[in-house]
Amino acid sequence: MANQNTLTAAHIRYLLVLWRLTAANGHTRCVDLAAALELSPPSVHNMVDTMTALGLVQKGTRGAVSLTEYGSRTAERYQRYYHSAAALLRQGFPELPEPQTMVCQLLAQVPEESLAGLCDRQTVEEAAS
Repeated sequence: MANQNTLTAAHIRYLLVLWRLTAANGHTRCVDLAAALELSPPSVHNMVDTMTALGLVQKGTRGAVSLTEYGSRTAERYQRYYHSAAALLRQGFPELPEPQTMVCQLLAQVPEESLAGLCDRQTVEEAAS
């Protein structure tokens, strides 16, 4: 299974987009994932193979792909981390456009325990305001 040492910024980006695309019916097609990521279908197929080996996704018929239970739990955690880190970047650098690439790179480098702590601190601060 994947862990903090194996999740790259690209894995995290794919996970977050896949989580969003599969929210309605549990799966999406690789061509739709490629369109959402603005990447070529062969690149997406290669990454889907890699993420399948990590236990994050599973392939179905006719190019369908879905998150495994483990992948879904991981994506939910990283969605939370993403929003916390992106909020901090927007607060500190309001002139930046959507910082998706930067945030995914940051999430890939920071230990997951630290990311969870960041989210917890933000939740407490939001509740206090």
